[in-house]
Amino acid sequence: MRTAKRYGMASGAVLLFAAVYEANGYGVYSPFMVLLFLWPLLLGAIPFFILSRWKRSFFLGWLPRCLYHSGVATLTTGSAVSGILEIYGTASPYTVVYWVVGGLLLVSGGTLLGLQLLAKRKVGH
Repeated sequence: MRTAKRYGMASGAVLLFAAVYEANGYGVYSPFMVLLFLWPLLLGAIPFFILSRWKRSFFLGWLPRCLYHSGVATLTTGSAVSGILEIYGTASPYTVVYWVVGGLLLVSGGTLLGLQLLAKRKVGH
């Protein structure tokens, strides 16, 4: 539950940042900035809230947890950078790196978590 609350606060802080940045953008808007708060909300607050309410408790190992959190942070940062560049009126080929690395971090964290749960399930039988 604590992790879900932290992600909720991060989503609120990112929403405030995006609103202030958009307000000072001279009428130029970017979907990357408008929807910036969704990354920590949909990938952080909601999943960890659901996990905290799940009847079966389990411990998330430090490596899957760190990889997953890093993936969410990378995607959020990539969206912010893309939005800033779009509002500024330019683009960069390097923003693709955020999406690729963020996705890989999420998938690797999820995969390790799945393997960890399978290993615990086999030991429990």
